[in-house]
This record gives sequence, C-alpha cells and structure tokens, in this order.
Amino acid sequence: MYKIIIYFISFSLLTALIVGNIFVSGSLSTSGEDLRQLEQQKQELVEANAELKGVILHSTSLSSLQEKADALGYQRPVKVMALDIPTQTVAYNP
Repeated sequence: MYKIIIYFISFSLLTALIVGNIFVSGSLSTSGEDLRQLEQQKQELVEANAELKGVILHSTSLSSLQEKADALGYQRPVKVMALDIPTQTVAYNP
C-alpha cells in the first residue's frame, strides 16, 4: 500500500512537471515571436529615421535654400546700406 501511494505521488508530480514544461515552452515561444516582431519594428524605425535625417539635411542645405528663395522670387541685394544709429540708454535718469 505504501508503494502505491509513492508511485501515485511520483506519477502526479511527474505529470505536473510535464504540463508545466509544456506551458512554459509555449509561453517562451510566444515571447520569442513578440521579441522578433519588436526587433523588426525597431529596424524599420531606424531605417525611416535615417531617411528622414537625409531629407532634413537636404532641405536645410544652402543650395536647397537658395533654390527655394529663387522660386519664391527673392533676389540678391544690389546695394547694401549700413545705418549708423547712436545708442541710447533705455531709461535715462538725470
């Protein structure tokens, strides 16, 4: 009778361990797939970020700004004038 109880407890423990192993394996495979998707999304965002940095660099370059100014009708000044304005204090207290 004592051996039957030990066999039953051993069998129950072994069954619980096998079921637990299956549960953990399934959970890990799901987590692995989630991790793979996140890494793929990260790579896509890094590539998009690099592309946007290139767009910013191009749109703020001097040649690009000159083209935009020409398209808007801006012209280079023909004559530059400098005004000599004497500086005064903002609040004069005698």
